[in-house]
Amino acid sequence: MRDRGERVTQHPDLPFEQARNSEYLARLKARASIVAQVNVARSRNWVDPSAIKLPVGISDHPLVGRIGFDAEDELLGRACYIGPTRLDDGNFQVVSWDAPVSQLFFGTGDEGFTIDGKLAVRRTFDHRLSDIADVDDEWLTRVDPSPFDAGDLQVPAPSTPRADRRARRVSPDSQPSPAADTVRPTSEADAEPLGEDGSATRRRTHRDRETQDQRLAGMRSAETVLRKLAAPRSAALQSVLATLQPDQFDVVSRSPHEDLLIQGHPGTGKTVVAAYRAAYLVSAERKEAQAQSVLLVGPTSDYVAHVKGLVRPLDPEGRIVVTHIAEVLDRIVGLKTNWSGGIGGEHNDIDAHARQFAARAEMILQRAKTVPTGPTARRDHLEAVYSLIQSNGLPGQPVSDNPEDSAWMARLPRFNEAIRMRRYLPLMAQSTLAFQPVPFTDQFTHLLVDEAQDISPIEWNVLEQYLRPGGHWTLVGDMNQRRSDTTYATWGHISDHLGIGDGDEPLQQTLLRRGYRSTTPILQFADKLLPSSQRGATSIQVEGPRPSVEYVPGPDALFPKAVEAALRLLKSYPNGTVAIITVDPGRLIQLLGKEGWRRGETLNLWTRGHELLRVHVPESARGLEFDGVVVVEPGDFPENLGREGQLYTSLTRANRELAVVWHKGMPDALRKAARR
Repeated sequence: MRDRGERVTQHPDLPFEQARNSEYLARLKARASIVAQVNVARSRNWVDPSAIKLPVGISDHPLVGRIGFDAEDELLGRACYIGPTRLDDGNFQVVSWDAPVSQLFFGTGDEGFTIDGKLAVRRTFDHRLSDIADVDDEWLTRVDPSPFDAGDLQVPAPSTPRADRRARRVSPDSQPSPAADTVRPTSEADAEPLGEDGSATRRRTHRDRETQDQRLAGMRSAETVLRKLAAPRSAALQSVLATLQPDQFDVVSRSPHEDLLIQGHPGTGKTVVAAYRAAYLVSAERKEAQAQSVLLVGPTSDYVAHVKGLVRPLDPEGRIVVTHIAEVLDRIVGLKTNWSGGIGGEHNDIDAHARQFAARAEMILQRAKTVPTGPTARRDHLEAVYSLIQSNGLPGQPVSDNPEDSAWMARLPRFNEAIRMRRYLPLMAQSTLAFQPVPFTDQFTHLLVDEAQDISPIEWNVLEQYLRPGGHWTLVGDMNQRRSDTTYATWGHISDHLGIGDGDEPLQQTLLRRGYRSTTPILQFADKLLPSSQRGATSIQVEGPRPSVEYVPGPDALFPKAVEAALRLLKSYPNGTVAIITVDPGRLIQLLGKEGWRRGETLNLWTRGHELLRVHVPESARGLEFDGVVVVEPGDFPENLGREGQLYTSLTRANRELAVVWHKGMPDALRKAARR
């Protein structure tokens, strides 16, 4: 039986391209084997031995495609390959995916290079792991013979390497011009998605009457994209470099010397863009603009496992660190403790003013000359700073004169309790930074933050300490998926906090509009949770089952019904992934244990025989995707400022099919869909 998304007929050139790809991987492996293992300057606190020496695994990433011309080019010939790294070896010409000429492949322009003739055809490769599984040609101008004429389909023997020729390129600092179909904010409503005056914005509705041709307009290799979207999801993101779209590549390839803010609905490829931008920034193609180090911060440890595979093959020198916000905070605190419980709490727990409180507490310690020393000095010093915040300083030396601040400080738990509670981890990190700042050697030249809408003010304070002077930010997220009232409500507030923008106005957003993950029926269902002015997300996956909504008459039947729905999805997507998302995982886990399920390799994975099931809370599901998702008791999902950010995020984790099981009640916005 064929997997979903597999094409029936085979492209006649497929065997030749598969052989060429094997040759490319072999040559890269041979080249890497003679390169001395070079240590890269990296933060001593972020050392990952598998990621800081050559070779890292770039030889495992296959060719991504080819471009062919209507005339012979002096340097490239009639055609050249596009790959993860450059190879100029005899008659085998491979251009790096982020070299200027690769703009022709990704469809973003033709600035920064010249060729003899014009682009005639793009060839995109579909992959199965490191092998080429399919070929898709996009002809712009028919020419005969084809630039890809493979003759007798025999792979030429490797020729003697020749000296590199001087490429006719401008400096990599000359960035491609914005793609014609890149959507930029054109109104105040676009520039600030959480504008309160929804009535002032024209109501957007789903473009139900759009034809599929209209939805695919401006895309390249749409057939390959649709096949990949229909294929089963895996636990980790697989490379989609070959199908990166013009608007996505335009964002990825923005100047390393600018700050960037990317806003997009669920499924618009934000995480993919973040990962490939990190790779673009550290690429040797940037020459003197190459970032020395990049920190990519996601929301959870599951996110890290999800995206590492995209980054690693394109980062041979190990310049990119992929981590999550809790790990950043925990590394700063440096105590062996288990941060348990939720991330919620009072606004003051994560308010930006905590930096001032910690600094004043440290000043009091220095004046009193009571700075701890000895083998437990770090812990003792942190306790001393925290205790001074808790007591609002010493008599005559308050940390704050504000009565509200003083009242909050009085409610703080004792130190030995606070260091075991997740809600106080940001405050502990900020308190540690008051006496042990991040050294220059541990800082990065570029910080990328995914799910940036969920970073609290105090966490932005901490992240700022990891950015070198003159460094830049890339922020990625969706304000409609905000999970807490304690985070900033607009991108403008975040821009102001970080001091990015032109000085007078907040940093302008770059919008990603086209949806890839999740079918249109799923997006239409979840869309009801948004203000009318923010609705209208669409997907190129037009067809798909309508979300099933099932009422359970008794609370005891709720989780059995959820597991039943998950088993149905597992049968529908046997090679894919299925998750149950609930705010009450304890009852679900207890039921799974009784029914013979056992915990798998990760905290969220459960197995029974050959069956695999994921169990997530809304927090841990952020940034992930699955073939099928069961959302349990949506009415229990927390709101923030009247918005259903956590529920909205959970509903849109499904790529192909969504089921909702409920007993207590449904949010008003979904009540119509929940009618029994």
